[in-house]
Amino acid sequence: MVLSQNGYETARVLLYSPEQNDIDDFLESFNKSKKHLSPWLKWANNDINKSNATTIINSYKEKILARREFRFFLRLKLSKKFIGSVTLRNIEWREKTAEIGYWLDVDYLNKGYMYEVTSFLLDYAHNELGLLTVNAITYADNKSSIKLLQKLEFEFKQSITEESKEISIYYKNL
Repeated sequence: MVLSQNGYETARVLLYSPEQNDIDDFLESFNKSKKHLSPWLKWANNDINKSNATTIINSYKEKILARREFRFFLRLKLSKKFIGSVTLRNIEWREKTAEIGYWLDVDYLNKGYMYEVTSFLLDYAHNELGLLTVNAITYADNKSSIKLLQKLEFEFKQSITEESKEISIYYKNL
């Protein structure tokens, strides 16, 4: 984990707090990836435009300042291309737990970027925030997400049904 001038960096990816000047790149990536994301992310079924993207990014910033959520936008180091987002949310400071969330631009799937940045985020959660456990919630048929969680050594906790869909809950002790 390397602290850079504008955030953090891994071998290939810059991680930084969302800013208003990210809106166009965020919208381009989201709109291109919406069909792929919508089965897995409820919010991806919403229409997001420049106006509500401004509101969304402002809410991200408020949550970061309040230490309720730590969201990072992702860009490739070399090209500066926007590729997605990772988040620690639902933070319970007394219990020292959080939930991890992530999404990646459809053009950058299966290249190891998400493993690289989620590995960073887990180190960040433990070393910078003092968290002890990170949870992950995914649909039971989201094989890519489950494969990532297993590679990150998350352990299966339980399945639940929500709105007629099976959801798998995983956790990792840091």
